Amino acid sequence: MNGLKFILVDSSKEQRNNLKFALEKAYREVDIDDSNDFLDALIKIQEKDYDLIVINITDKELNHLELLKTFKSKQIKNSYALIIASRNDKEDVINSLKEGADGFITLPFTIDAFIRKLAEIHEKFDRREHERHGLSGKVEISFSDKKTNGDIVDISFGGILMNLNTKEPIPNILDKVSISFLNNGSGETFVVNAVVIRIQALDINMSSDKARFAFKFDVVELQKKERLKSIVNELKDLL
Repeated sequence: MNGLKFILVDSSKEQRNNLKFALEKAYREVDIDDSNDFLDALIKIQEKDYDLIVINITDKELNHLELLKTFKSKQIKNSYALIIASRNDKEDVINSLKEGADGFITLPFTIDAFIRKLAEIHEKFDRREHERHGLSGKVEISFSDKKTNGDIVDISFGGILMNLNTKEPIPNILDKVSISFLNNGSGETFVVNAVVIRIQALDINMSSDKARFAFKFDVVELQKKERLKSIVNELKDLL
């Protein structure tokens, strides 16, 4: 997820700075523009292909629906729009979703909640774009100086879903990990780098020792999507 281009549209300079800090914390090598004015934002959207637009729709002067229309009309692959709303903006939220917004977050929110919302949208796009393969088997996950094992739920060319034991060391949201797949027949190991994009309890009472983790593969580091495809296809035979 390197080299992404984002634009933040919000009349509050403090809010823009907070969101910029969150994005720089969550992603490497990001290009972030911001705007507090409708016309300025419109020109930037027309001139540059952004991967993400974040619009605060509580400021009616920003004409968020027109910005969304322009952004979505460019049909940039894997780009998405997130809107910031208040609890009283129900009608505006509905209209924004009709115009193509991919999600919304309600004020007030924490930086961690904002990052989690982006991770949810990333996962939604991954599940739309890639065919998923239900597989069984175990993998080893390395992060920081720790290691743990995971039980595969399903896998795609974009990422992997697995269950981890919460009594063992586990990564946090947006942690970068290395996932090792072992071929018990040949002893060969495939290693794929990834990032945690979602963590979900397996039962409502959170009494289970297991939690479900979604990981997005770092396709930039793998350099070529075809290489990732070959790894996934081989894993289908191995596991």
